[in-house]
Amino acid sequence: MNTKKLFLTATILILITAGLHTMGHFSPPPEDASLADLQQHMEQTRLSLPMSMEPSMMDVLKSLSLTMTILLLALTCSNILVLRLAAGNARLLTAFVHLNQVIVIALVGLYSTYEVFPPLVCFAVVGFVLLMAQWSIFRQKR
Repeated sequence: MNTKKLFLTATILILITAGLHTMGHFSPPPEDASLADLQQHMEQTRLSLPMSMEPSMMDVLKSLSLTMTILLLALTCSNILVLRLAAGNARLLTAFVHLNQVIVIALVGLYSTYEVFPPLVCFAVVGFVLLMAQWSIFRQKR
């Protein structure tokens, strides 16, 4: 497979990860008494922030969760834009393969540190495809 196809595959996998993450965000919580207690406590615990803002801990968690969706969609869009502009510009494509590798390595490190299995697996797969794209770039230079 050539570099562009592998990069497109990684981009599609990032988009799928964004979709799965968003579905998880909006799905009902598991029916577990201890998790229900935790969720209730997070909804009742409020932070005192500037500008008279007092979000609950649940509000903070939900906003950070949706931030991941937004940033994954932004990465997908920028990758698609690069794929459209990279015709005849191997350096641009190579730079974005490397940028995506750095982002994915950071996310794999984050999710392995905090032991969050679903995104860890998703980003490990994306990372493997990006590694194949890197190998394709290396082979083309030889």
